[in-house]
Amino acid sequence: MTPSRLSPQAQAIVDRFAQEATAEYLEQFKGGHANFANYHQGRAANLGPSLQAAIDSSPALVDAINRAVQEGHLHKLALMPVGSHAGGQYNPDERMIQIPVHALSDPARGAEATVVLGHEVQHALHRRRAQ
Repeated sequence: MTPSRLSPQAQAIVDRFAQEATAEYLEQFKGGHANFANYHQGRAANLGPSLQAAIDSSPALVDAINRAVQEGHLHKLALMPVGSHAGGQYNPDERMIQIPVHALSDPARGAEATVVLGHEVQHALHRRRAQ
């Protein structure tokens, strides 16, 4: 059996997240103390690889993301707004899943990121039924 892989369109969404989320995360700590900035630089560098690892760890999640992208229910992945306490969120108007930074910036929380993504992609797949 061939392992599940993200479609090129889905992979492009993940890659765009990695670039945008890293820049967004670092912007929050701009001008801080050098040690503090270095600490967050390392955490920011984990965002893209952590997201990719969380997705790749679950063939069912890969398949669900591919389906959501193919059917037009998912266009973007983004970080949750600063100060948000939600575990994740699907925005049906923007067709965007938002992920809490803590689930991605700490590699030890990879399973949490997989669960959040799996839950939110289900909202994406059921978007039409909910409207």
